[in-house]
Amino acid sequence: MSAVHEEYGRFLQWLRGVEGADDAKRIAKIVHANLDALIPTVSNGGQRATSLTPMLRRDLSATLDVIEAAAENATVTQLPWARLKRLSVGPFRGFRREEQFDLSSNIVLFQGPNGSGKSSLCEAIEWTLLGYVEEATAKRIDSLDGYFNNIHEGQHVRPQLWSVGGADGVPVAPNPELLRFAIIEKNRIEGFARLAARTPAQAGTLIASLFGLDSFNTFVGNFTSTLDNQLRLSTPKQDLLTLKRAALEAARQKVEGDAAAKTAFDVEQASIAEGFEEGLTFAQLLDRLGMHGQDGRLQQVHAALQEQIPAQSGQAVTALVALRKGLRMKLGELAECRTRLEQRAGQVSFLALYRSVQALQAENPDTCPACETPLANVVRNPFERAAEGLGLLQDLAALEANKARFQQECRQLSTQLHTKVLALHAYEPFDSPILAPLVAWMDQEEPVPAWTEGLLTKAVWQALLGKVRGLEESDAGIRERQSRLAALAEEGRLLEEVKASVDELRVRQHLHTQQVVEEQAKIDGFDAANAELIAEVAVEATARHLEIRIQEGYENFLELIKRYRDGLPEGLLADLNETTKDLYNHFNVGDHADDLLTGLKLPSRGGDRIEVAFGGTPAIFRDALSVLSEGHLRCLGLAILLAKNIKLGLPLVVFDDAVNAIDHDHRKGIRDTLFGDDRLRAKQMIITCHSNEFINQVQNGLAQGVSTLYILKHHTGDHQPRVINGSDRHYLRRAIERLENGDERQALASSRQALENLTAKTWRSLTNRDQDLGQINLLLRGPGGEPELRNIVDGLFKAITKGIEQDRLSGDAWVQRKEAFNELLAVPWRYLNKGTHDGDGEDFEIAIVEQIVTAIGRLSASFQ
Repeated sequence: MSAVHEEYGRFLQWLRGVEGADDAKRIAKIVHANLDALIPTVSNGGQRATSLTPMLRRDLSATLDVIEAAAENATVTQLPWARLKRLSVGPFRGFRREEQFDLSSNIVLFQGPNGSGKSSLCEAIEWTLLGYVEEATAKRIDSLDGYFNNIHEGQHVRPQLWSVGGADGVPVAPNPELLRFAIIEKNRIEGFARLAARTPAQAGTLIASLFGLDSFNTFVGNFTSTLDNQLRLSTPKQDLLTLKRAALEAARQKVEGDAAAKTAFDVEQASIAEGFEEGLTFAQLLDRLGMHGQDGRLQQVHAALQEQIPAQSGQAVTALVALRKGLRMKLGELAECRTRLEQRAGQVSFLALYRSVQALQAENPDTCPACETPLANVVRNPFERAAEGLGLLQDLAALEANKARFQQECRQLSTQLHTKVLALHAYEPFDSPILAPLVAWMDQEEPVPAWTEGLLTKAVWQALLGKVRGLEESDAGIRERQSRLAALAEEGRLLEEVKASVDELRVRQHLHTQQVVEEQAKIDGFDAANAELIAEVAVEATARHLEIRIQEGYENFLELIKRYRDGLPEGLLADLNETTKDLYNHFNVGDHADDLLTGLKLPSRGGDRIEVAFGGTPAIFRDALSVLSEGHLRCLGLAILLAKNIKLGLPLVVFDDAVNAIDHDHRKGIRDTLFGDDRLRAKQMIITCHSNEFINQVQNGLAQGVSTLYILKHHTGDHQPRVINGSDRHYLRRAIERLENGDERQALASSRQALENLTAKTWRSLTNRDQDLGQINLLLRGPGGEPELRNIVDGLFKAITKGIEQDRLSGDAWVQRKEAFNELLAVPWRYLNKGTHDGDGEDFEIAIVEQIVTAIGRLSASFQ
């Protein structure tokens, strides 16, 4: 059990009163059942969420939403005891062996340095009062056994606490509901004061820190804001089915749009037919295209276009006549030119001579070409003479050039005529005897000129022209047939174009019809084809429904537990304003009146501020964390805790080193308030403190016999705290038991502890009887050293002996004490030293051990 368990239990009872929130209540119960596993987890890295989610997934559906009422406990509102009597502790934490403490005094003080066992003592009291130790929870100790065990013994025994009642007292049962407000710890007060230096968000935890709810506050804070990262909220199966249904929806739309698509196809058919020929129906168009099983116009056109038309000859009578006419004209010009040249035949030789002379000029321009006489010595320059002669004979040269040109042109025309005759013969061979000369002409390797005698006679020419006229008529028929086929080809092209449109339309119609059939099949067979997936989707939906419940229920649970946490100040601090203010002012009695509080507003919700008003400005409330010093904040924290204790009417206050949390300036005010205020005076107080001065001031301020002081000191080697003023009877009983069990060493260790307490008790009694006798001179080993036990025994023996001899001490008790001390001084003192340590392992003489135990028993009996 821990503070988290206790506070969470109170949260569950609070949650019972919340209407609805069924899954939040289920989650709260699951968390409660798994608190031990969840408390150590934190929010970082999703650790808490990772641990919690599988628990919720496993248990949510099977968990009822009814939160059972907590069992009635009479101790919740009233304690069955009014005062504690004694405490037994050990082995436990720092206590290696059992130690008993008498707590029957109104005020029980424990004073000792750090590490002497004060904290272990307070934790023992806390465990017996509350049933748990908050420090163990705050440190997230995995094993409480390990935490409570004494490390040297390796075990622990649960501490026992008794209240006043009966001969031996009444065992105290834990009551965390009330007694958590009976313990005031130093760490809580210091932590409360340190919050003044934190951010406002952090300061919201100050009340939780003050009342020891840090662990619960931390526990709540470690719940992540959402579990979404751990939940299986995705629906892959449903998503896949949705995709398939989306595809099915497209199929359904395809089927449903079939009629409209058919209408659109009809419109398109009519448009194609009308576009081809006005007034033509689509059925008529299909007839023309031969798409109804019989040849249509298209097939007819294709058949007509299969006709083979020969190529045209390309011959024409006019061309042939023009060629012959041109040849005859060139022959005439050539004959005329020859006649003129014959008339000037004498000049032709001079023309040739002059040209020869000019040709020689280029080879030897400086001498006469005939006699090689230098031109400077001839009567007339022959080259100049040739040039003049050529000038006079230029027209003769022109006639010769024309002659050559006419001859060339006649030969070209003859060749053209020969080529044309060849073409005619090749297209349609000459089979007429009249044309035999032309056939022979065509066979010649070097054809003779066309004007050769006997070649182109009149009869031959007429026959040739007749042949050409026949070819011309044939070409005209061919051209007519070609024209008719061209019209058919255009008609066929148009028909092919419209047929392509019809084919494309019919393909689309066919595909549409096929798709409609296929899509309808998909629709009809969808559930069967996807039966496994549909079943998986149903399973997935059921699982996801649980995940959604966890998600929503967790969000509700988180909101509720935070609301409960934030509402804790209202319950903890209700009606404490005036009492807290009054105690605070008593603690700070030395402050100026303007600095004392005239008003105090404690927070009613988590995150609210503590507001204070001072005597100097009573109408202005300020944030206490901002205006109070750390020392004053510590006083305020202590005042709040004491006010809660007073309100509940608790009979007990346990100060776990709490006084040391207060600075020296305020300790007098706190001391006077604790032991002088009527509201606190009747309470039993257990105070641990390491300040010797504070303890002295407390004892000096109290009447004799009101308080009991225990001095805790560090061990002397046996790892057991030394307790001065402890129960000598307890030590003596333990020594006798160890002796009976044959454990002389432990018997001697207990004997020494009993002797330490009896010497302290004897010294106090001696001082109370006679102040002078109580002044004993003791030797110390050095500065800060403690007197040796044997020196104390020896000094007391001498003082008692002196008192008896001088009649300053009377009675059998003092004689009995003298004899006991004398007997103890007579035994080897090393027994009382080595009995407390492991020593060198030597055996002890049983008789001497028995003598020591007996002497201490006589000393203890003197006080009965």
